Amino acid sequence: MTTVILTTRQTFQRVKSTLQFLGHDRIVVSAKPAAAQTKPTMQEELARIWREEKVAMILVTHDLEEAIYLADRVLVLPNEKGTVPRLIEVDLRRPRDRSDPQFVEMWKRLMTEFGLH
Repeated sequence: MTTVILTTRQTFQRVKSTLQFLGHDRIVVSAKPAAAQTKPTMQEELARIWREEKVAMILVTHDLEEAIYLADRVLVLPNEKGTVPRLIEVDLRRPRDRSDPQFVEMWKRLMTEFGLH
């Protein structure tokens, strides 16, 4: 399964360090994988690695479209201290198509969760 965590680079470093310390070598951790011009290529490569290698992935991103494209679950971490994070299931079939109405609907749902829509 793939989980995308939307958070800060500082938290990403803590997660990565913790997983390395615990010896989790079958987990891929990535933060903001690529520049805009190479992002679709990198996303396809991450999807291929997940599909073929059967590894768990933790991806740190602020890009909601990327989260939906790659994740099975999205953890929404709130800005306010003391607020409970929300876990959202992304139950779309694979391979994912960004133009699919269900994909667009999930994007709208996440926009609402983040208070952006």
